[in-house]
Amino acid sequence: MKRFLLTLAVTVALVRVGAAQDVRAYEGAITLPTYLLDPAEKAPIFERDWSYQRAKRSVYPYPLNDNMTRKKKDVTYDCLYMENEYVKLCVLPEIGGRLLYAVDKTNGYDIFYRNSVVKPANVGMTGAWISGGVEWNVFHHHRQTSHIPCDWRIVDNRDGSKTIWLGETEYRHRMQWAIGITLRPGKSYMEISGRLINSTQNNNSMLYWSNVSTLVDENYQICFPQSTEFVTFHCKNWFAHWPVTHEPFNDMDFYKNGVDASWWKNHYMSNSMFIHDQKEDFVAGYDHGRHAGTMLVGNHNIIKGGKFWLWGPNSEWDTRILTDTSGHYCELMVGAYSDNQPDYNWSFPYESKEFTHYWYGIRDMGGVKAGSRHAALNLDRLSSDRVLVGANATEKYAKLTLELRHGDEVLYTRSGAMSPAEPMVDTVAVASGVADHELTLVLKDENGNWMLSYTPVRKDANSPLPEIVEPPLLPHQIENTEECFLVGLRNLQFHNPFVNPVDYFEEVLRRDPSDSRTNTVLGSYYRMRGEYDKAAKYLRTAIRRLTKDYTRPKDVEALYNLGLILQIQGKREAAYDTLYRATWNYTYNSAANTQLARMYSEEKRWGMALERLDEAIAYNGRNYTALNLKGSVLKSLGRDAEARQCFDRVLADDPINAYALHETASHDDFRRFMREQPESYLELAIQYWHNGFTDTAVNLLKEIDARVPYPTVKMYLGYLTGEDRYFGEALSLPVGYCAPFRLETVPVLEKAKSVCSDSSLPYYYLGNLYYNIQPDNAIREWEKCVAIQPDNDLAWRNLGWAHWLHTKDYAKSADCYRKAIELNPDAALYLEECDQVLEALGTPVQERYDLLKSHHATAEKRYYPLAQEVITGTYVGDYDYVLDLLDRCYFPTREGVANFHDNFVDALILAGEEKIAEGKVEQAVTLYKKAFTYPENHQVFLVDERATHDAQINYCLGEAYAALGQDAEAEKYWKLAAEQDYELKGSKDFRYWTGLALERLGRKAEAEAIFSALVADGEAAVVTQHVNFYGAEGTTGVTVDIINSAAYYTQALGHLGLGHRGKAKRLFAEVQRLKPDHLWANEFMKQFEK
Repeated sequence: MKRFLLTLAVTVALVRVGAAQDVRAYEGAITLPTYLLDPAEKAPIFERDWSYQRAKRSVYPYPLNDNMTRKKKDVTYDCLYMENEYVKLCVLPEIGGRLLYAVDKTNGYDIFYRNSVVKPANVGMTGAWISGGVEWNVFHHHRQTSHIPCDWRIVDNRDGSKTIWLGETEYRHRMQWAIGITLRPGKSYMEISGRLINSTQNNNSMLYWSNVSTLVDENYQICFPQSTEFVTFHCKNWFAHWPVTHEPFNDMDFYKNGVDASWWKNHYMSNSMFIHDQKEDFVAGYDHGRHAGTMLVGNHNIIKGGKFWLWGPNSEWDTRILTDTSGHYCELMVGAYSDNQPDYNWSFPYESKEFTHYWYGIRDMGGVKAGSRHAALNLDRLSSDRVLVGANATEKYAKLTLELRHGDEVLYTRSGAMSPAEPMVDTVAVASGVADHELTLVLKDENGNWMLSYTPVRKDANSPLPEIVEPPLLPHQIENTEECFLVGLRNLQFHNPFVNPVDYFEEVLRRDPSDSRTNTVLGSYYRMRGEYDKAAKYLRTAIRRLTKDYTRPKDVEALYNLGLILQIQGKREAAYDTLYRATWNYTYNSAANTQLARMYSEEKRWGMALERLDEAIAYNGRNYTALNLKGSVLKSLGRDAEARQCFDRVLADDPINAYALHETASHDDFRRFMREQPESYLELAIQYWHNGFTDTAVNLLKEIDARVPYPTVKMYLGYLTGEDRYFGEALSLPVGYCAPFRLETVPVLEKAKSVCSDSSLPYYYLGNLYYNIQPDNAIREWEKCVAIQPDNDLAWRNLGWAHWLHTKDYAKSADCYRKAIELNPDAALYLEECDQVLEALGTPVQERYDLLKSHHATAEKRYYPLAQEVITGTYVGDYDYVLDLLDRCYFPTREGVANFHDNFVDALILAGEEKIAEGKVEQAVTLYKKAFTYPENHQVFLVDERATHDAQINYCLGEAYAALGQDAEAEKYWKLAAEQDYELKGSKDFRYWTGLALERLGRKAEAEAIFSALVADGEAAVVTQHVNFYGAEGTTGVTVDIINSAAYYTQALGHLGLGHRGKAKRLFAEVQRLKPDHLWANEFMKQFEK
């Protein structure tokens, strides 16, 4: 890489003591041991009911990149370094722009967790994800491109500071983001500047979180502001007091026992805690062993989110799966315009949201209670009559004063120099009767002005918890129409993976077909999905009610959306009229004027275009689309200097804006910036096309086409130039990872169909483009594809997906998947999905197992089909084969999939039972004892390996030893089963085996109580309806049948223990009806048959 610097006119007044060293920013390289990934999946992963970080997982148009390996090699990465006298940091643009490390030069402390390897695990939205440093989670958490190269620039600022800018245009919403990391001379803080740019014509919802990781051990403390009274979980469905909890949290009962949750060591298992109602400007962490910490500062009215996530001392996910030797970490997250995950806020067309963080290392001050970009303070009670006071500054000061006050009385004062390397720390005597909240710690500048202060807040440890967010009622159950509308809007806004907002909107219209709010939202919804006629019908209905009696509406969203549709449909007169009416109100003035200007620009009516653009920019000075278009219009008029001012104005705010860079940078520098990415060129070319500069769009596409042939680029060249040869060239290229997703591409593909009528690929590509927005049309396109090309395995697989998840025609889906597998038996993803379809169809488990086993070499390429081969093989009793797989295969599980160890235990227990039936009891004992182990190839790493499953294992060992006549050993294991701790992870259904053990020990009353509790718990768990809402990580939701199958199973165990064999048999049979592949219901029914 060659260095490319932009100089921005940034002026910052610096007040320093002594000469500060210059900031250096430069390109370099870093070599890191790296665990390699196998190639990403070529089959597209469309949207479905899959929860990711409690929102809808969205992969397409990115490829699924979750094929981890254990192959390790040194890889050299291009990186960006920046340093001043206090901090040295390193950024990896090749891995999502991750801030890899930042070292506090005053003490050598890694301000962020520094991972010594690149070791991807299946955590990210698209699969591969690494731990360490800082991840920028833009628009969604974690973002789709966290493990994908991003755009970058190094910028010299006129005040001597330097900035590394990172960003991209993400494809889910086609919004842009930019993160600037700035170091200033003489400052120890990293200034993080965020730009969240809705560069589209749409209303989109988004969130932002900086995922800051820090090294942790038993000495590490999370420092939320002392005023924090409550913490909450994802979706706000749990609350607890802070810092000491005395209630269950996230289904973990141990938190009710007075846990100081600020200490990492006190969290038994992985967990998230969000600050509820942040009132101060920082989140921090402090390592009391290393006497150093990490300070994250920002305006809490904008940086509203504060959170930590940790794997916990009992998990070794972070120490074994995500690193080799770098230790445990905690994620200290700070969110802008969001305080939860999910917590999305609306971004209007061409809106840019900005935020600023200040991050720095702190040292030798025992913790932190207050902070700003200038300094941090700590005040800690050491004993009844002594407190610790501490302050750490972010630059050199000749004189600062630290004061401890009790009311108007100054208990302690100290003045002197302070710097990042020289904190001010003391212990101070206080009268034993003085309460914490009566003390105030003050930091003053040399003129006696208060720079920062801290007064402890009195909190009631018994104050009632805030209300949780409850799952919504079904649409018809909501009496209030406005509430029904808002439930739909919230779930649209929050990208809920399970709740369909349209159901709520349609219920509103059933009651009031002309409801303007609902018709407007549905009109916008269907416009963004390309269903223009349908959308226009809703919008015109809204407009009729809003403009009744010749009223000028207060809300012009419907007019704006209808204008966009008319523009797309080529109804220009009507589009002009409608969009102009949308400019009459402030909310959509800038957006509507931008569209009008584009239309005038297409017609080369430059004067009218400039008039509209001036108004668009006056109403929204950060409308970079309008500023760039104005620059292009001015260039067309020969007013180059004025044009350059427009582009420079864009780059002052967004230094990685591709349009402005194309207009201002040298050809070589621009080419390096674009990274030879066809989709980046295509996105930029489409902007020029929309702006009426088709020749520029064509030139951009020709430039990248000459170096990187790519189907979509060639098809656009054919469409824009009228040269049909490009379509033939495009359709002769391998499909590869080409994934059309823009609505503008629909007419391009339709043209490709007419030019190359014998090709199946336009239909294939169009089906892919349509599926997330118009699935019925997608099916029709894929059906035409396979009619022309019957051996297109990808199209058959896509049809399988559509009939599985959209039409719910599982039989047809299975046929399509079997065809795809026949055509491409090496595609492990096809096997994985086919098995899920067969499960939904109720196909006999033996048939599913036969398919997987007969394609074992393929199944072994991915975790899920391999795991299902183990599960189905266990069900049918092929234990030796299954145990061999469990011994020698690699199972790189996904975050949130925590039950694979249960499958391992199930196989060993059932294999052991088979050995006992064969009279090989000692072999059974060996198998049972193996069930306590956690093989490394299963990727389930725990420090405390106890689980509720242990009750079953111990009971079985007791039975085996009894069969061997070793009564003392039998009693030993029965006692272990009887004493099982059910606050550990795992199902409480294993109480059944605890009950059996108690019976063997002669404690029948205790056993009967357990069995009765199982019956009661099972009866209480039966439901008649269920709304999937919260969405646990990595899940696809549960149905009433799944919930009730578990409830009936629990009841059946209880009745069986109580001797109610007929009742138990009926319940187990009901479990099998609801879930035919339920392993233990099947095993118990076998026992009844015997």
